[in-house]
Amino acid sequence: MEDTRVCNKCGIEYPITMFGMTGKWIRRQCRYCMNIVSIRSKSKHPEAAKLCVKRWKDNNAEHISNYGKEYYASNLDNIKEYKREYYSNVDNRKSRKLYSNKWYLDNKDNYILKTHGLSPDEHDRLFIKQDGRCAICGIDVCEMTKPLYIDHDHDTGKIRGLLCHYCNTMIGMSRDDPEVLVSAISYLISGSY
Repeated sequence: MEDTRVCNKCGIEYPITMFGMTGKWIRRQCRYCMNIVSIRSKSKHPEAAKLCVKRWKDNNAEHISNYGKEYYASNLDNIKEYKREYYSNVDNRKSRKLYSNKWYLDNKDNYILKTHGLSPDEHDRLFIKQDGRCAICGIDVCEMTKPLYIDHDHDTGKIRGLLCHYCNTMIGMSRDDPEVLVSAISYLISGSY
């Protein structure tokens, strides 16, 4: 016969396996009551609950990483098949694009404020100052398919101006190094090597 114990919270008798362990001691409350206590505690003290989860994740980072790698390795074929089906479906592609565009339009001001510290009014002033054109090549925003990007110094965070997609990519690919850009200019002018 299996060992049993009565929960001191609900008063129901359960098999001993329904009670967790605290070190070498068996808990007095069954798993159901412990879950209820945990849920109530999380709703009353959400910050403490977040801290506990963060602490657990920090202490078990290696376990979490290994679990993810093992799961991915053992289910690689299923994951690839799912992705292949999902991304090949035209409706999924359209809905992802629509959702992405909608999210950007709905959250543009908050995104710009959070990432660059630029309020919507400051962004509009910068846009008007540049006459709605890229600060480098001067292409008009009406001729572009993408919006003007906010160019900033990655070291200081200082905003330099608004750039088109191509100029922003060029600056990024040069690693914000003027010497690389000067070298690129001389290369283009020389025409051959």
